[in-house]
Amino acid sequence: MKKIYITLSNLIMLLLVINVINFSSEIFTFSQYPGVQIINFDQNIQRAKFESELQDFALQHGILIGRRIVEPNKSGQTKFTYALYGNKELPHEIIKANNESIQNSDLAASYLVFEGASSLSTLKEYFEEYGANAIVIPATSSFQNAKNLYLHSSVIITLAILLLTYFSLTLIQIIKKAKEIAIKRISGATTKKIYHQLIYHDIRYVIIMIFITTCLSGLLLKIIEHSTWYLFSITFYSLLIFNSIILFLNLCLSLILYIYTDQYRLFSIIKGKLPYRFLLIFMLFGQVFSVFILGYTIDQSLTLADSLHTLRKASNKWEGNAELFDIKFGLAPLMNSSKHNKQSFKKWYSFTQEALNEQDAFFIKVQNNGLEVNEFSDPAPIQDANLFNKVIFVSPNYVKREKFDLSEERIERFNHLSLGEFGLIIPRELQDSKNQIENYFMDYLTTFSREGVENDSKILYDVKPITFFSDRLNSVFLYNTENFSKETVSNQQYLSQPIIVVMSPESTGSTLPSYMHWMINAAKNIKYTGYDETISLLKKYDLYSKISYLVNSRQTYLEKMTNYKTNLVTHLFASFFACLSSLLLFICMNQVYFNQFRRDILIKRISGLNFWQNHQVYLALQLMIFIIAFGLSMILAKHKVSVLINIIIFLLIALLSLVFQVKKENRQSLTLLKGA
Repeated sequence: MKKIYITLSNLIMLLLVINVINFSSEIFTFSQYPGVQIINFDQNIQRAKFESELQDFALQHGILIGRRIVEPNKSGQTKFTYALYGNKELPHEIIKANNESIQNSDLAASYLVFEGASSLSTLKEYFEEYGANAIVIPATSSFQNAKNLYLHSSVIITLAILLLTYFSLTLIQIIKKAKEIAIKRISGATTKKIYHQLIYHDIRYVIIMIFITTCLSGLLLKIIEHSTWYLFSITFYSLLIFNSIILFLNLCLSLILYIYTDQYRLFSIIKGKLPYRFLLIFMLFGQVFSVFILGYTIDQSLTLADSLHTLRKASNKWEGNAELFDIKFGLAPLMNSSKHNKQSFKKWYSFTQEALNEQDAFFIKVQNNGLEVNEFSDPAPIQDANLFNKVIFVSPNYVKREKFDLSEERIERFNHLSLGEFGLIIPRELQDSKNQIENYFMDYLTTFSREGVENDSKILYDVKPITFFSDRLNSVFLYNTENFSKETVSNQQYLSQPIIVVMSPESTGSTLPSYMHWMINAAKNIKYTGYDETISLLKKYDLYSKISYLVNSRQTYLEKMTNYKTNLVTHLFASFFACLSSLLLFICMNQVYFNQFRRDILIKRISGLNFWQNHQVYLALQLMIFIIAFGLSMILAKHKVSVLINIIIFLLIALLSLVFQVKKENRQSLTLLKGA
């Protein structure tokens, strides 16, 4: 049984590791090489001169340097290519960038050293001579990446459950073998020989499993087209770590058995007496943990199922919006942009203005559970916080798409917002609060009318609302593809009865806060229509090098659906094994309990005590375990009633297991009493 479980658990861990590597192969490949990260460059740098001198630097030091380029692509998958400096041989897993990508990409990027042994500090100093802000990035070993794999939440949960179940199986084996080992020792077998055989078989089988799963990993990596020595070694070390933990756990439990089966306890063990208190402590902790994990994974499964249901409700809506794209920034371009002046912000402002006006892009920013602090200053005090629980900031094109039962004349009015004007679409049920809502957003949007970002900056224009009411705000589609925090909209795709604020680059004007607002939201909250059109527009404003890639919004939505399905299956699997390990530990406790107290239990039964009276101490102990574990689960649980129902069902199953064990003991009671 234990060998079957070791085989099964190794295969499960192998699939988990391969899955993580498949989704993060580019990141792992990047991490194996040392390099220097450029955060920002002097904007006046001469590109041709810099690249020519970097080529000379690489040749002088006998190294191959690669500047990482994140290629925009429709699929949204991370794809790295490299501009190369030097004449060393290129590693086969590295893709050389084409000339267009090299010329259009940002110089502020990661520079990796593929070949050669130049000091990273020397390379860093070289970049700093050009006014760059540089950070040394050391290479990450495959063993370190293997350890990092175990930081993934799905891997942590699976590992904990697999080890706990293995602990339960090993404990059962110890209980069964204790008497056998004691008899062997009395018969003259040496301790060394007994435990050498016991441990040797486990070690040999684990080594065989490491070999088999490592070979399988090579085959799987080849199938998914990530067959490199570095990724293979990550898989090997991951499996080695897992099996080392299994062996360590096995050795610890075997050592406990060795210590207990000394010559002073041999006859007690043969009679059926085991280290009750010692084993009980182990099992109590294991039982509390397994029941807690059971409650936690059930709650997480329900949460994931809710999120999946929320996403599925929008499937038809997304089906008709397959042409939408989101911009994604890389780290260096994003940090580099924050250092630039007003001219850089204005580029993004002009870009978003043309995208919104000429290419049917639209802006939508959702703020749920109250207005948050905006980009530049605090909003005015809220008199009625509940009034502003649901707010959506949008551009006129969004209103044109969704209609909201507004007349064409009113929709057209939003398309021609002048400086300082903003639209308000208020649910009909809030029409009595019209003045309060208008006054609040006038104060809130005055930020954009200031000359600078400081609160005491000069106000350049007045803010004026254009307000309409609507009865068709019951189900407002959010086009949500972001991983918002729990305080905002999470995976929510629709919002009921929100206040909609309509704004445009023209209405916020040519102020620094306005420029910064549209630059910040260019990647976060604007949906672009057409891949090629957006790329062309980025190149027009010399912003193409600042982005990593364009992601198809619907593709992102579908990937989120897939991720939630995968996580749901993982947590259901974890719930199953948590239930299994809890039952195994419960069976262990039953065996220890009856082995230790057979005579006392039988005497009480003959004295006329019923089931509850006979086992009240043991049942009270088990109840305490469930209360502690259940309490811990309920603290973290969102679906408290569902968790309670599942744990009650599990408790009933455990109780039935005890009743079955009691009946089995009763059938053997007379024989056991005579032999006691």
